[in-house]
Amino acid sequence: MFLFSKGDKAYILNCNTVNHMKYLKVYLFFLIIACFAFVSCADSTDTDDDQQQIKELKIYNWEDYLPEDVITDFEAEYGVDVTQEYFDDDEWIVSALESDPSRYDLIFPTHKVLYSLWNLKLLAEIDKTNIPNLENIDERYLNQSFDPDNRFSIPYDWGTTVLSYNSKFIEKEDITYSWQMLFNEKYSDRIATFDSPNLVVGMALKYLGYSINSRGDEQLLEAKDILLEQKQLIIGYLSWKNITDMMINEEIWIAPAYSGDAVMMLDENPDIDYFVPKEGSDYYVDCIAIPIAAKNKDLAEKFLDYVMRPDIQARITEYTGYGNPNKRSIEGGFISPETLADKRIYPEPDIMSKLESWDTQSETGSFGINSIWSELIKSEQ
Repeated sequence: MFLFSKGDKAYILNCNTVNHMKYLKVYLFFLIIACFAFVSCADSTDTDDDQQQIKELKIYNWEDYLPEDVITDFEAEYGVDVTQEYFDDDEWIVSALESDPSRYDLIFPTHKVLYSLWNLKLLAEIDKTNIPNLENIDERYLNQSFDPDNRFSIPYDWGTTVLSYNSKFIEKEDITYSWQMLFNEKYSDRIATFDSPNLVVGMALKYLGYSINSRGDEQLLEAKDILLEQKQLIIGYLSWKNITDMMINEEIWIAPAYSGDAVMMLDENPDIDYFVPKEGSDYYVDCIAIPIAAKNKDLAEKFLDYVMRPDIQARITEYTGYGNPNKRSIEGGFISPETLADKRIYPEPDIMSKLESWDTQSETGSFGINSIWSELIKSEQ
């Protein structure tokens, strides 16, 4: 015990009290140190959480164009989330990317829209060193006119425009395996065709024995004449989605279709069948591309490489009903013999030789095609 004074007052403090105060100061000192350590640790944890945040791959796609199990397997392998938004018309991609070029990491355009996106400088160049599985793709599907050297796109699948019909209503003698079926008066008001100027005129040109890319005045005039006659027989120029639904529901009996959609029709209605017309048709390669401002370009390229694995692309083929551009999928036995033997998906060589790819230059700016289409639409009103 000892005595100390403050002012005119005296205080007595025993040793135990002094010791307690010393301990209190030490305790407070270490408590402050611990608080700083906790805050620092918390900040570090938040940083680690940010770094470890699961990446999200955003895809803009046609509906039912990617098998769900292909997506979930990719998510599991790379520890990411994949989300999809869908369009009915891939022209929507153009407006979406013009509005926000960073909105999606991957897009699934047709060749025509891909060419438009390239002109608008809305596509990122692909780093092929990140895509070793590109070597699996058959060369015939690479270096297309719309993307030489595949700088901006990777082949996803290929297909053709076929002619679908309902065997319950179409008499056997009228199944001619020709575009002629679209002009058969017997089935007036049970025929429909696409709402696409190039496809409508292209099919007419093929029926007449010309190239789908013919742009000569005489050839286009012939095509226009038979299309004006056909206009009296069809119920209208419809979207691919409306044609699919109306064929399944038996509202129409004859219509063109994309080959993969025709497979879906057959699954829904066994009375539907289809063929590649004997005069030939178009041939297209659908692609995957990366927008110019994609937030996850590295992950998008991982997905491209993943899709081009032989087993993965085979699973996609079996799901969509489109042709497979992956030579190792075919040569390695990943595709079922039944699918490979289906001549509607993989036509015989004589029919394959009559399939034509679209000339992108003539397709995107033909005054003749637009003039014919304007006249057809005018007569519809």
